[in-house]
Amino acid sequence: MLIFGIVLVLLAPAANAVTKHLSMVGKNGQPLKSTIITITSPDGTTTQRVTDKKGILEHNFRKAGVYTLSDPSGYTIKTVSVAGSAMNKTVMIGIAAGAAAALLLATGSSSGDATGDPGTGNPGTGDPGTGDPGAGGGNEGSLGGTYNATATVANNPGNLPVLISTLVLQLEIIGTALTIIQTSNNANFPAQLSGTIVGGSFTASSNGSYGGTSTLFHLAGSISVSQSLSFLINVGSDGTLEGGQALTYNATGAK
Repeated sequence: MLIFGIVLVLLAPAANAVTKHLSMVGKNGQPLKSTIITITSPDGTTTQRVTDKKGILEHNFRKAGVYTLSDPSGYTIKTVSVAGSAMNKTVMIGIAAGAAAALLLATGSSSGDATGDPGTGNPGTGDPGTGDPGAGGGNEGSLGGTYNATATVANNPGNLPVLISTLVLQLEIIGTALTIIQTSNNANFPAQLSGTIVGGSFTASSNGSYGGTSTLFHLAGSISVSQSLSFLINVGSDGTLEGGQALTYNATGAK
């Protein structure tokens, strides 16, 4: 039975996941460097990734179906089709559970001795309560606090004025809900942004004033376990700034 269970698990295909490196090109035919890309999954959920300095987007497509990739203005750059696996995850879990049960039965049937003592071991010595359920990356709340950040221009095709250099940001996290409050009194950055954070990766957005013009601010980045901050600030992706061009800052900070 043990051999049969192991064979079933080995034969089950891995869950479908395809990592792609895609070149992102905008309406003008130029690479979208350091640009926030919105990825819409087949089930309608969205996530955001940032292209590198060459306009390449890396993403792990985990579900079968058609994905839509769009730039900050909502323009669809391309679609990506991911094929499904031959056996779904539920079936794989069932096979694994069956194999585990077979292993337990096989072990249990051979563990007794002639005295009839069904189990001399102490089943409680494993202390299942010692694990920290948040250690796997779900402990976002501990990443909150005040961060001092420095920003430099990453992409400025419209040659817009550079109005952001240093920021003091207060991050408030409840579950996966993120609120970013600016306490540095920079009139060219929103006083507050709202977003989400999962496993240290976050996005947040808000309308604010940049050089006296009301426009959209969008942040995307991550916080490391050492509580250092790295993110992009995209300003004007809604086309409201002079010339309709957006600009992007690279920002880093520490708690």
